[in-house]
Amino acid sequence: LVAALESECPEDYFSYIPIHQDGSCNGLQHYAALGRDKEGGASVNLCSFDTPQDVYSCIVDLVEERRKEDAENGLMIAKELEGFISRKIIKANNNDYHLDDFSEELQHMASMYLTNQTFKSLSSLFTATKEIQDWLVKLAEGVSKNCLQNVEWETPLGFPIVQPYSKVKPSFFVHGQICREEFVKLHSQPILENLAKFMINKYSSYSNYYTCYTSKNGVEIFSLHDILHKVPKKGDLDINEVLRSVFFFS
Repeated sequence: LVAALESECPEDYFSYIPIHQDGSCNGLQHYAALGRDKEGGASVNLCSFDTPQDVYSCIVDLVEERRKEDAENGLMIAKELEGFISRKIIKANNNDYHLDDFSEELQHMASMYLTNQTFKSLSSLFTATKEIQDWLVKLAEGVSKNCLQNVEWETPLGFPIVQPYSKVKPSFFVHGQICREEFVKLHSQPILENLAKFMINKYSSYSNYYTCYTSKNGVEIFSLHDILHKVPKKGDLDINEVLRSVFFFS
């Protein structure tokens, strides 16, 4: 800082001091960008607005609408939660809503209800995101069930991943300068399509590649081949909107 202040032009001096920047629900930002999820992307500041958007406030409104409807239909816990739905409550971790005015039994019921309604509201706001998440879960199930292998893949940044789990939850962490240009550059690549190609090359030689199996929900029947040849469709979000989003890091 001293060197910067003593330089001829402090504004142009490169200090190399790391500056923390936090995205607006960065995980959802990446998912919305992957699926070009226009409504969801707008709620996490991928688009340009005069004021910052707050995804939690959007979710609060959706949860409250659902609560009112359930209360009108006679659901007891929805009636009990009247006046309790707030940004602070919805932003809390699942099953950790701190409803001090409720009994232990009511707190448990309220936590289950709020968690369920929050995820339903997220799914309705981030439609393409939910489809991608479901596709990744099916993909992981196909690899682990049919190929009896760990899920192995590579991020767009070339980082190898090995997951001995039945669920895939990818995250992209960019070291160094986190900026809009890098975000747009990352999501201008055909990430899901490249992931599918990588998986096809890696797992298509397994004998059970075409074998159908039932998903965890017990409803859908599909093969790993089917999953990898049905990459989720993208929405209408213009990823270049990120370059004009003043509140991307809000």
